[in-house]
Amino acid sequence: EYDFNRRGPVLNTNTPFYGGSAQWARSLKRRVESLMEHFTKVWYCVSSREYVDAYGQATAVIASLDDYIKKMYTDWKTLLEEDLSGNLDRHLIVQVLVTNCLEGNFSKKLLLLFDEVRLWEKLLFPVPYQALELVAQHDRLRFMKENVMLVVNDFNLVVKNMDKTEKMLFQEKLQVLQKKRAHFSNT
Repeated sequence: EYDFNRRGPVLNTNTPFYGGSAQWARSLKRRVESLMEHFTKVWYCVSSREYVDAYGQATAVIASLDDYIKKMYTDWKTLLEEDLSGNLDRHLIVQVLVTNCLEGNFSKKLLLLFDEVRLWEKLLFPVPYQALELVAQHDRLRFMKENVMLVVNDFNLVVKNMDKTEKMLFQEKLQVLQKKRAHFSNT
C-alpha cells in the first residue's frame, strides 16, 4: 500500500496534501507496529528464523515511513519559505465583469495553511513562527471572511433580482457603489 500510494496518497478532498500525507503514513506505521506487537506476543514464533526476517522487514518499513513523514515536513517547510503574509495583501472583493456580480477573493493557500498547521501540530512537529503568526489570526480572518461573503452574497442577490426598469432606476446608486469599490481596489 505504501509503495503504491506514497507519491499521492488517497486523501479526503478537504485534507491538505503534506499534513494529510504524513498523517496517512503515520497510520500505516501504527498498523505495522501493532501487527509486530501482536506477533511478538506469540511466544513460539519469537525464536524462529521467519520471525527475525519479518521483524527486520517491519523495522525497515517503519524507518521508511518515518523518513517519508520527515520528507513531507521538510517539503512543507520549504513551501512556506515564500511570503505568506503576501496572501493577506489582496483585495477581498473583486467584480466579475461578465455577470457584474461580486466575488470573494480570499487566498486559498492561506485557508490550506490553517489546516496544514493543525495537522502538523497534531503530529507533534514544530510549526515555523511565520505560520504560527498567521494562524493566531485565524478567528479574526474567519470572521472577516464571513462578513465579506455576507456582503458579496447580498449584493449579488439584489443585482440578480433586479429587472431592467429597476436597474435603470438604481443605476446611479450602483455606479456610486462601483466607484467606491473601485476606489478601495486601487488603494
